[in-house]
Amino acid sequence: MNHSNIFVYGTLMDERVVRRLIDRAPIYRSATLLGFHRYRIVDKVYPGIRQKHGGRVDGFLIALSKDEERIIDEFEGHCYCKEKVAVECDGSLVNCQTYVWAREMADQLYDSWDFNAHFAPHVEW
Repeated sequence: MNHSNIFVYGTLMDERVVRRLIDRAPIYRSATLLGFHRYRIVDKVYPGIRQKHGGRVDGFLIALSKDEERIIDEFEGHCYCKEKVAVECDGSLVNCQTYVWAREMADQLYDSWDFNAHFAPHVEW
């Protein structure tokens, strides 16, 4: 199967969100993206990342088919730019893609985002 590795760090860390989007739950592998920071976004429950010296973002690496990747691209929308990055996963660097908050909207970013504090309380399943 031809697939893409995608680093997820926000609402897509919740398998239930991904399952609703692509109708399956991919395997989640713990991964870390260095040199970035996960920010809160004004009036949103989801985060955005931007490069930051000394930053660290913990998340997951998931493998998606090209069709599934297109669904996630649409879900992420125009506020994010998909960028190639390398994450630490299982003791080695893995090339992948992730969704970085658009530079022209960086003024909406502040503080630090936490899954349990800023997303989980707003979701009812």
